[in-house]
Amino acid sequence: MKSGIYSSKYFIGISLLLLLIFTGIALVLKDKFTSRTERISTDFATQIFKLQSLVLRDEFNNILEGHQTAKELVAQIKTDADLEHALPGLSKLLTGGPKVSNGWYAIVRKQDTLIRWIDKTTGETKAADPRLENWILECIRSSDTTRNKGDLIQVADALHWVEASMHPIQGTVTLFFGIDIQLSELQQHLWTVNGEGRAIATIVDNRGYYISNPEETLVGTKLPDSLMKFSGQTMLADSVSSYEANYSSFLQLPVIRYYTPFRVGSMNWTMIVDTPLFLVVEDTQAIERYILIIFVTSALIILFFVGISQAKWQQEFMLRQEAEMSKQRLTLEKQALLLTTEKQKTENALLQLDKLKEKVDPHFLFNSLTSLNGLIEEQPELAKSFVVKLSRVYRYVLDPPESGLAEVSQEMRFANEYFFLLQIRFGAALAPLSIDIHKDHTNTLLPFMSIQTLIENAVKHNVVSKSAPLQIDIKSNHEGIIVTNNLQLRQDQKTSGKHGLKYLEKTFTFFKVSGFKYGIEGDKFVCFLPLVKLQNTLAP
Repeated sequence: MKSGIYSSKYFIGISLLLLLIFTGIALVLKDKFTSRTERISTDFATQIFKLQSLVLRDEFNNILEGHQTAKELVAQIKTDADLEHALPGLSKLLTGGPKVSNGWYAIVRKQDTLIRWIDKTTGETKAADPRLENWILECIRSSDTTRNKGDLIQVADALHWVEASMHPIQGTVTLFFGIDIQLSELQQHLWTVNGEGRAIATIVDNRGYYISNPEETLVGTKLPDSLMKFSGQTMLADSVSSYEANYSSFLQLPVIRYYTPFRVGSMNWTMIVDTPLFLVVEDTQAIERYILIIFVTSALIILFFVGISQAKWQQEFMLRQEAEMSKQRLTLEKQALLLTTEKQKTENALLQLDKLKEKVDPHFLFNSLTSLNGLIEEQPELAKSFVVKLSRVYRYVLDPPESGLAEVSQEMRFANEYFFLLQIRFGAALAPLSIDIHKDHTNTLLPFMSIQTLIENAVKHNVVSKSAPLQIDIKSNHEGIIVTNNLQLRQDQKTSGKHGLKYLEKTFTFFKVSGFKYGIEGDKFVCFLPLVKLQNTLAP
């Protein structure tokens, strides 16, 4: 009599259940993948925005540097005679900044006002443009006591940004001076500074006029009412900048649009930065589709093979008695297979060790000899120590213990000598090795070259620089040793085969020691090496 589990209805139900489970898993993974990608895209775009903002702020500060230095010079003028003596130097400072169109100054003596415009090309002074002159006179007559002033003035057919400062000299004498910047020329200059950037920046004043725009024809024009907004929907951590998803008509791409206050001199403007959502979103969507297709296809393939296998399973059920009779024979074969597998694991672990030795020998030797070459003439005494350390390292590598295990004290001594050679090579880019090993652990055992393997991996896969030194810590922890390093992965690193970690994993497995683990914890890479005790090595 056949069991009910082999009926067609049973297999159809299981097949449908598998299809639903696989499809559900695919949908959940797709949702998680999408949300994670959106966060990564936003974080990446925010970093680009911050970089663009810093570049523009620095450039505008450079433009105003001459005017700022002029204010410091004028602050030292005490008399009318000092003023006349300082005018040539003042003229040079006002016209010295990049993309400053011209400089000017006005000397007010009671009811008499002298306004002079400084030609940047020749350095000569002459009468100012009438519109600029009218603005200067209005500022002088104004009751506003603010010393620093700024405004946008239409001169001829171009919009100019005027930045000025007023300084009383003596009695009724006042010096009013400043710079004149044509915004269209400023935009051309900004393109040369950051024309290859990944983000597009626009600067507008509080009335909505474009100060800077990648479309040069829009500079000096007013934003459409539909675009008159100066903040996004989500605030950044600085509490003054915000962003939102939008679409750039200039880039013809979806972007993340950032808004941030932009104070330059006496002007309070707003910077708007559009950062493209790059192809990572499109790639992610393609991957999501592939995931869904793979899971659904896998489920269908399983259904197909379940249907084909149904007849075979029924036949196997009828032959169960024969299978029971051969169970003992299969058990013996399984035991023999396990013994063969253990032997293969041992041979594989030793093979991995040989590969590690081959890897260390030439590559590390070449780097060490290069470092030694630089030390011989500059630091001969250190070069001698280097040679001694190098010989000890290779003596240790080329004479491994037959058991594949070494005492912790030997491994730490080897790791210290190996790290010494690395420090000669990398200098301040490699922070001093931090070691905290309990004295009870020094005579216990670890896989041969295990600590050196982790140090080598840390140097190989992470950025090692003076601005971001690599820190490696080795310390005891209960029944093992923890090796950690700060995580600053290299961008140019190819996919790792994890040969060193696989060697350690196979060695611990062979000696029946559990607990070996590694992975990323926060901003660090952490690896736990369980200690191998003598009874582990003697276990059958």
